[in-house]
Amino acid sequence: MKPQHLFHFSLYGFLSYLAIGSILSLLLGNVPAVANHWLSQGLPQDSGLDPGSQTDSFGGEYTPLTLAETEFRYLASRGSTSSRGRAGSRSNCPSLNAGEPNLTAIVPLIQGTVDGISVETAVGTTTSTYPTFWFYVPYPAEKIHSVRFVVNNEQDIPLFEPVTVPLSNRVPGLVSVQLPESAPPLEVGKYYRWYVMLYCSSEGGSDTFADAYVQRVELSPETVSKLATASPHERIDLLLANNAWHEAVGELYTLQMHLPSDTGIRAKWVELLEMGGLSSQNSF
Repeated sequence: MKPQHLFHFSLYGFLSYLAIGSILSLLLGNVPAVANHWLSQGLPQDSGLDPGSQTDSFGGEYTPLTLAETEFRYLASRGSTSSRGRAGSRSNCPSLNAGEPNLTAIVPLIQGTVDGISVETAVGTTTSTYPTFWFYVPYPAEKIHSVRFVVNNEQDIPLFEPVTVPLSNRVPGLVSVQLPESAPPLEVGKYYRWYVMLYCSSEGGSDTFADAYVQRVELSPETVSKLATASPHERIDLLLANNAWHEAVGELYTLQMHLPSDTGIRAKWVELLEMGGLSSQNSF
């Protein structure tokens, strides 16, 4: 489905949200809750996250997907390859200063080739059936009429009716939204395309939108077992090393919000933001 068709479709409006109940969902889906659990319990002695300490104990690096040419060709067949964000041709939104990011999906760009031509597309991976999606909103809430979110399946059919995303006083800044409970759970190995549409006026179509692909991956039983007992630093290293992009971003965001003076957390957070399309010159 092309973006303009999606915008037209979104005029029909919809809504719903999710709460995950099982322990496995908590471990693999609602990662901020896991981080908050560690913090509320008084951080373990070996976590390296004493609020008064400065640490660089992270060792894990994100292992992005390696897409075959056939996969790039398939994604390209569904429309233009996702670039994380773009503005509409006519916008009712305030102008941004030079160097300021527009609406941006926090997802890494994956590079490859199709027929000898270099291509790239934005693909994030998740271990959750109902993941949380992260994006950057460049305007204060009072300048925005609404922000809407939808996810399409592999046939480019929406999984649910587009939902309005509530904004907090933290915008401009990062915003998260979870796949609503009205949607079917994500299936392993399938590519879903998600869109965030920002409207600065009630008139006309979206002023700017961001889009990216998400693919659900499975963790090995061994990794699941390790995550259950890992310290916060160890969890993030494990998530990064096992393609759990969405979970790593959510958990690291929670930790750096609680422990802003921890240089190790901050350095890893900046690294993930850069991979997700936001410059280290921006402060989040």
